[in-house]
Amino acid sequence: MRTTINYVFWILLSIGIGCIAKHYLISIYRIPSASMEPTVLSNDYILAIKPFPIGQISSPKRGEIWLFKRSSKQDITLIKRIIGIPDDTVTISNNELRINSAFISKISTKKNSLA
Repeated sequence: MRTTINYVFWILLSIGIGCIAKHYLISIYRIPSASMEPTVLSNDYILAIKPFPIGQISSPKRGEIWLFKRSSKQDITLIKRIIGIPDDTVTISNNELRINSAFISKISTKKNSLA
């Protein structure tokens, strides 16, 4: 009997900690599109750490992947890689991505590759 109560206690404690973590610390998202391939594939699931309400959110850095909500559609979370930061000049010409005139990479011509 005591062992059963012990198991139930640990199971309920684990569920409680999981619920608290899901609500305050982490979010799980399914990626519906191929816009981030090959880094994140369509229908992948990702786990994102929520920013703490205390303090400032850090500034985006080039190469980081950020999740955010579009102001016009708050129910949709977008995932994008940061390629330009303030004072950068980002250009795409002849399927070449350049940042501050420096060649970065060739751009795929697939539909929605830059979406």
